[in-house]
Amino acid sequence: MPPEKKPYLFTRPGRIQLILLFLFGLVFLYSNHLFAATCTETATDAASIQTLIDEAESGDVVCIPAGTYQVNLNLKASITLQGLELARTFLESATETSPIITGATSAIVQNLTIQNGGIGIFAHTISNFTIQNVIISDTTIAVDGDNSTLTVSNVVLNENTTAIISRNTSNLTVRNTVISNNTTDISLTNTTQTFTNNLLYTNQNDNYPTSDTSSVFDESPLFVNSASNDYHLKTGSPAIDAGSGNDQDLSTADIGAYGGNGAEVTPFPVSGLTVTAQGADTVTLAWTANNAYNIAGYKVYFDIDNSGEPYAGTAAEGASPVSLTLLSLQLTSLVIAPVILTAPTGLTTVPGDETLLVSWESVPGATGYQVSYGTTSGSYPTTVDAGSSVIHQITGLTNGVEIFITVTAYFQPTVYLAVAAVDTDDNESPLVNEIAAVLSDDITTGPVSSEVSDFPEESVIFPDLKDEYNCFIATAAYGSSMAPQVVWLRKFRNHFLLTNSPGRRFVAMYYQLSPDAAAFINAHDWLKPVARTGLYPAIGLAWFCLKTGPALKIFSAFFVFGLFMTLKRFSRMKQCG
Repeated sequence: MPPEKKPYLFTRPGRIQLILLFLFGLVFLYSNHLFAATCTETATDAASIQTLIDEAESGDVVCIPAGTYQVNLNLKASITLQGLELARTFLESATETSPIITGATSAIVQNLTIQNGGIGIFAHTISNFTIQNVIISDTTIAVDGDNSTLTVSNVVLNENTTAIISRNTSNLTVRNTVISNNTTDISLTNTTQTFTNNLLYTNQNDNYPTSDTSSVFDESPLFVNSASNDYHLKTGSPAIDAGSGNDQDLSTADIGAYGGNGAEVTPFPVSGLTVTAQGADTVTLAWTANNAYNIAGYKVYFDIDNSGEPYAGTAAEGASPVSLTLLSLQLTSLVIAPVILTAPTGLTTVPGDETLLVSWESVPGATGYQVSYGTTSGSYPTTVDAGSSVIHQITGLTNGVEIFITVTAYFQPTVYLAVAAVDTDDNESPLVNEIAAVLSDDITTGPVSSEVSDFPEESVIFPDLKDEYNCFIATAAYGSSMAPQVVWLRKFRNHFLLTNSPGRRFVAMYYQLSPDAAAFINAHDWLKPVARTGLYPAIGLAWFCLKTGPALKIFSAFFVFGLFMTLKRFSRMKQCG
């Protein structure tokens, strides 16, 4: 009799597939708790936020990078408006009489700090509108619901005149929310409400129903530092694990903006960085503690020849980053690798009234730049330190006097340091605060750049043109005074027109006639390609004169003159024939 066949799930392949299915289920379950939907579009400035909202389709996520934006936004149905960093993405009212955000049906607002306005968020005759993981402070009315279905989840409403107003057959759900330090906590008229697991503290006028036994009353939420917009919770906060639902780590949700399964997990940035001692290859760094309850330690990032990420320094204490739980670190035997500097390239000048603005390309490994200049080619009696910037303005010049300029990169042993706070789930705070420490007075300089020259000149900004269009027709046609075609024309003017009396008269006449034309071109985009076409001969002449030697210029002049005379003679012969 053949042996009884085992069910497939009890065979080795079946067990393997069962294990894989189980692991996939865990991943899928956890993925539902991951912060932030994928951004469909990301704003670049305040004006672009509303534009992206208007262009969004159902299900889209419009994201806002860290920064402060003066706006009054009107959402569309079924979209999400999401900040990329709760602690550093601020929306403020551009017009005090309008809400900072006006909601829409099935829309979501999350991971934003909303402050300094009349109404923070307004919901009027809409349904299924959700506000989650948001901080609202310093408004007259933080949340205003009128004849709407509204959910407020894991929100902080702090220091407003009124935290929540709801009226006219609204349906209001508030959970896992801190309502603190407001003049009035809530004002309800003809509203169906559901309140669970909230925290109420030091509101002057208390209308919140005390029958809600799931909520916390009269206990400080113990924010780390609300004055600095750090609404993380300190150790011992009654809001820890006091909410409904779960946090991302599947523990019981915290009350407040950093709780719940949609919460941002990024710790608050480290501040207070100071260098307390330094030597030729040693530096001691200290910083202010991040007092959030789930902070496990810190990582110190450092580099010798590079500001900003990536930090790739090496010291006796280890390679960057160095992990520790203390609030200071001494780095010793910092490795200062040899640096071979190259000459700066791409030097460009923009003239101004008694000034020249000089810019150049950055040099790998350079910690700073020296700008040298004078009134004679090859002689530069004045040298200034531009620091690490790749742009420098030379002032105190004389209009109409040609200035010759070079730039030299230098390396001075400097360590760049930044600190990240690390929580118990190994999430790191952003490296937004960097400090630099010079280790030695020794400076290594690289080769000198090629020389450039230009004339400072008094410029007139025309009322119909933006500041960058103060160089007349060519600038208006090409859209920038830094366009290479504009630079060629400016250099041609300096080297071939301003050096003689007829050329100077032509330039003076051009300055009188061109502003109106430039303003007209700037106001009509369709004219710009036409103007560029008309400038081609002048640009070609400028390029030719700047790029060729005297002999070729003379030969070309005779060639053009001879060609002209030949064509003229041929034309006469044809007429006679």
